Amino acid sequence: MKRLAKLGSVEFTLVEDESIKEDASMTEHPVESGQNVSDHIKQEALLISVSGIMTGEDALAKFNKLKSHRDKGELLYYQGKEFHKNMAILNIGRNYNKQISNGFYFDLELKQPRISTAKKVTFKISSPKVKTSSNRYKTSKGYMSSGDKNNAVKNLQADLNQVGFTLATDGIFGPATQRAVRSFQKKNKLKVDGLAGPATQKKLNELMNNTSASKKVQTRVKTKSNKGKQQTKTKR
Repeated sequence: MKRLAKLGSVEFTLVEDESIKEDASMTEHPVESGQNVSDHIKQEALLISVSGIMTGEDALAKFNKLKSHRDKGELLYYQGKEFHKNMAILNIGRNYNKQISNGFYFDLELKQPRISTAKKVTFKISSPKVKTSSNRYKTSKGYMSSGDKNNAVKNLQADLNQVGFTLATDGIFGPATQRAVRSFQKKNKLKVDGLAGPATQKKLNELMNNTSASKKVQTRVKTKSNKGKQQTKTKR
């Protein structure tokens, strides 16, 4: 039966044969009993084979246009006995015959690729709240001074000891603690007033973080060194 068909904007004079193939594949795995087990069926890409006749002064121009679509990998709709979209041209050929004076026989192989679409997902990432040691110095007035007695002072004394001072961690901001604060301020080029205010707390916090990181590195180095010594003794 002769019928008209169209691929993209190219209309064929007539289509003599149209073959549609819709296959599926099945994966199988062997089991101990000896009989394979099927666990997945996958639909293969749609294939369409078309053959017919193209005639007229523009027949070759139409053919070359289809070749251009193929070379560019463009997806086209096909309207024949059935309608299918997103068809790519895999193969295209023509055959001249004396029975057709102003055209040729043609054959096409079309494939409908299975295209996966990416889903756009937006992630909202909140900045982690980092708890720093400066919170350890928090007081209602925002600083520590002579005569204060609280846990903030105790933490301040403990941290000052970590950077080289020797204070009793009794939580009392006495003369010794004030002298240590002044010394710390002078050494780090801060305003020397004996008050453990925001600037002093910030600097001490920075030094504490650096000291903590340094200790971790030293611990790792010592651990590796000890392992090396043990291995040396074992070899001996």
